[in-house]
Amino acid sequence: MSKIWFKGTITGAVIVFVWGFFSWMVLPWHQFKDIQNEAEVIETVRISMPEAGVYLIPSMPMTKNDAEMNSYLKKKYEGPTGILFINPAGMRPMGQVFFISLGIQLLAAFIFMYLLMKTSGLNLWQKANFVALVAIGGAIISHLPNWNLWSYPTSWTLVHIADAGISWYFAGFAMGKISES
Repeated sequence: MSKIWFKGTITGAVIVFVWGFFSWMVLPWHQFKDIQNEAEVIETVRISMPEAGVYLIPSMPMTKNDAEMNSYLKKKYEGPTGILFINPAGMRPMGQVFFISLGIQLLAAFIFMYLLMKTSGLNLWQKANFVALVAIGGAIISHLPNWNLWSYPTSWTLVHIADAGISWYFAGFAMGKISES
């Protein structure tokens, strides 16, 4: 791997990591709703969903007989519906979460820097736009299907797509500058 590729990868990953911190901790657009009667809900989750996994409300029947499917569809269309990601063991320590996040950004920056170095004839702004558009494309591929199929909130979905575009635009600008050296 060339020094330019290495430097661009590290720089891009750090910029996206820092943007992520700013976006989640400073900007008011990553918002979770509070759960009323949280202690009771947590106890219900412990009893009803004891294993780590993804749970649907209402539960989808495993058999496809008409009566069960019709009952499921009735519940689904009347609501409420939800998709829950449950981890009974709790969350990893934040230091570990940040470390893994930086690793993910390094992997993405490695790929983006590779793509950027395969382009020719682009000025710095075009390089930044190129990286941002690839990131937006990836965000669309990963977030819009969940919005469509599982009814993820539109605001949640759009914020994540915007986050990808903004963070990788900044990273793409720096990576583009490095690729010119």
